[in-house]
Amino acid sequence: MKKMRRARSGESKNLKRSAILRAARGIVEQSGFSLLTIEGVTKKSGVAKGTFYVYFQTREDIILALLEEDFGSWFRLFDQYLQKAREPFGSNLVKFWLKSVQDRPLLLSGVAYLHSAIEPSAAENLIYRFKIFLFECIKQTHYRIIQRFQPYVSIETLSHFLTILTGISVGLWQQSVTSLATQKVFKNHPELRLFKGDFEFHFKISALALIESQQFQPLRQLSNRSGG
Repeated sequence: MKKMRRARSGESKNLKRSAILRAARGIVEQSGFSLLTIEGVTKKSGVAKGTFYVYFQTREDIILALLEEDFGSWFRLFDQYLQKAREPFGSNLVKFWLKSVQDRPLLLSGVAYLHSAIEPSAAENLIYRFKIFLFECIKQTHYRIIQRFQPYVSIETLSHFLTILTGISVGLWQQSVTSLATQKVFKNHPELRLFKGDFEFHFKISALALIESQQFQPLRQLSNRSGG
């Protein structure tokens, strides 16, 4: 009986935490990260403020938890891509990357908000937890790469590549998101459209250039060990 109670208690905690995260995600999807508040999350989730603090310390904590969800989902999808790829770091990676980030609209905006607003204000233990989470994701992906492909590449090379490509993605995404006023300027003054960002087009050019760079030749040379 005691074991059953513990199981129910654990399940209840997971459900409450999930409800809080769903509410937070809904607010961010509608209004953006900057308007996310603890009061808004508790109201939308129906969870008391005291209960919220059982699961999360601050608003920065819950935003980092949302990013962990999205990054975790992305890395699982990336691992599936690697299982099917013969030469994983080529033009097919560009197609995969584009679709995977476009299917996760909060991922790029979340990374941008992470560096501009979260890391400057979040407590050290929260930043450490998030960085360790990403480090473990990269470690697992690196392990799968060295098991499946040859020749050997270092985890530093993989990490640098993913970091740079993420930075390119975030920067180009920010450039392509324009306000209504800016859209009107482009519409009324066609000669100024050369400043208009095109995320997909610009990303393809940048990503292929990165892949072809001398620094990441080891990744470009990777091929399936089995040849299948």
